[in-house]
Amino acid sequence: MGVIKHFGHANSEGKSWHPGECMDFLGATLDLNREALYLTKLKRDSYASAIVALVGGESASKVELRVGAVELNSLCLKLLHAASTIILGRAHTFYILRALRAKTRLTGGRKVLGQRAQGELLWCLARLRADPPELCPLASRSAFPRQGAPGLLV
Repeated sequence: MGVIKHFGHANSEGKSWHPGECMDFLGATLDLNREALYLTKLKRDSYASAIVALVGGESASKVELRVGAVELNSLCLKLLHAASTIILGRAHTFYILRALRAKTRLTGGRKVLGQRAQGELLWCLARLRADPPELCPLASRSAFPRQGAPGLLV
């Protein structure tokens, strides 16, 4: 904390954590004992609630769902954050992001979520509600190949 203040910056309340083998930082838990990264329960519940609020329920029952652009953008940012802790999470945002970037003539800049985008949202919802949470391995290496090792490109 002293280093932050020394350089003239302020410490954001709730965004610092003392070093340890299991740390929560910005809604994600870094667990060195389990060698994994995962979203905290609070963050998973918050993101799941945002999906349910946007879709208007627990299922994709409409062929096309019209949603507010601001709400969709907010949810996309949350899902991209979650994707760093959910295996294949980023791949399941393709149609959601496509809908967000699409130009529409709907009033208020509303966006249209087709069934594929709604399916991705429900896939994300299932992963966020998994208990225990899905763990994303840290994939650390204990040894690196030395220069000149067979198969190493330099």
